[in-house]
Amino acid sequence: MILESWLKERLQTTDVNELFKRELLNLGLSDSDLQELLGNGPSPAWLDKWRQFVPQLLPGDELWRFESPPETWANLAGRAGYAIVRSGRIIASLASRRG
Repeated sequence: MILESWLKERLQTTDVNELFKRELLNLGLSDSDLQELLGNGPSPAWLDKWRQFVPQLLPGDELWRFESPPETWANLAGRAGYAIVRSGRIIASLASRRG
């Protein structure tokens, strides 16, 4: 379950390549590792998850980036990813990182 307090940033895109780049930048990789992964593009698993998630977006919905609080990461229970918000309520989420 994603809490509203975890919502961090409203996004303006659903482009899988753009969001894949954002995910990689959040990992803090070296420049060479980052360039290699960007060159390979999103993994099939990422694409499959994204293809199931995006069709849930309806006109007027908002796409948000979410991240659980620091203490959840310290306890190896953190999550981050994307949430679809409809009429002020989170209706779906896609975790892209767990910890």
